[in-house]
Amino acid sequence: MLTPQEVASRAFPKAVMGGYNMASVDEFLDELSDDYSALYKENAVLKSKLKVLVEKVEDYRATEDSMRATLLTAQKMADSIVKEAEQKRDGMLAEARAQAQSQMGELDRQRRESEARLAQGKQELVKYRHAPRFAPAGQSTQLIVGATPETDLQILTLSSALYQKYQLKRVFFSAYLPVVEHRNLPALTTRPPLLREHRLYQADWLMRYYHFEAGELLDPENPNFDPYVDPKCGWALRHLDQFPVEVNKADYETLLRVPGIGVKSARRIVKARRAGSLDFDGLKTLGVVLKRAKYFILCRGKTSPGIVMTHRAILQALLSDAALDAMHQGDQLSLFDPTMEDVRQCITGQI
Repeated sequence: MLTPQEVASRAFPKAVMGGYNMASVDEFLDELSDDYSALYKENAVLKSKLKVLVEKVEDYRATEDSMRATLLTAQKMADSIVKEAEQKRDGMLAEARAQAQSQMGELDRQRRESEARLAQGKQELVKYRHAPRFAPAGQSTQLIVGATPETDLQILTLSSALYQKYQLKRVFFSAYLPVVEHRNLPALTTRPPLLREHRLYQADWLMRYYHFEAGELLDPENPNFDPYVDPKCGWALRHLDQFPVEVNKADYETLLRVPGIGVKSARRIVKARRAGSLDFDGLKTLGVVLKRAKYFILCRGKTSPGIVMTHRAILQALLSDAALDAMHQGDQLSLFDPTMEDVRQCITGQI
């Protein structure tokens, strides 16, 4: 390709008749035309590329402007969010301070009231220190059994709490006798639960004199007393792992938990065995009810002859024929026809 310097310095030979040699001129023009065509095409290509580049630059500038606007908007939003968060924070702090001040004021008021009541109580204590006691023989209450759906466990827990918290002298139980008709009460044809009342009195006796807890005699899985056996036998049958007990070695508290051994007979056993070991005949003379106790004790390391230490065998042996018939037939026992053993327990309290 000819350079501009070559074009400017190009000289043509002279013709014979004068002027330039036409062949040389034509050759030069052809070469120049070819170079010019090539340059024109190259220029067109470069212009096309330049146009594309210009468009891309414009797109980049537009994108840059959009991004800049987006960043500015985001910055503004961030500033707005931060400002709003700071305002909320300040509001929450102010509200918390106000609540704290209010609570402190309320607590201070309660404190002053408590101090005033304490001072008044001290004054009344001084004033009534020598006043005669209210109900010097002790207070008692009565719980109605069967009018509402409470279980024996709930009733026994309540009576235990009354003894412990309010030091009541006695809690009495009374079977509900329907006298009025109401949708929240049992029907008028409902028989009073006398046997249930009887079992609650037995359990009350166990808590007051035999050191049982309400949670030992009953639990959520067994919330009501067994109508066929007394509470002490029911507890022993559920805890056969603690039996049999050697009467010549067991302490007083352990003896109290044996069915058929009452408070008096337990004391007699502890006293009598100081003089020598006891056998089954000796226990009978001390007042132990061997009809029940023999299934839960050992004398000199031996059980009573013929005893089978299983739950089913002991239960069948403890129940009367009437109770067994009622259990097999699914009937409810009645306290109107008690056994002599039930009568003796009610009179003596020896369970």
